Amino acid sequence: MIEEYGTQAEAERFIKENINIVSFREQLINICFKDKSYYQVIELALEGEKQDKQYTGLVLKWKKI
Repeated sequence: MIEEYGTQAEAERFIKENINIVSFREQLINICFKDKSYYQVIELALEGEKQDKQYTGLVLKWKKI
């Protein structure tokens, strides 16, 4: 709803506040890729590895990114 009715900044803030949810982390990584913020992409992927270390499939996903 925020993406549809709010501003881009509001949507990004909401995503960042809920970064612990895998789909939101993926969305933010995609935004950073588009903005060519590769350092931030790496940081988000490394944080994802730490957060999801008990889920092998997710860790592999973050390593691939």
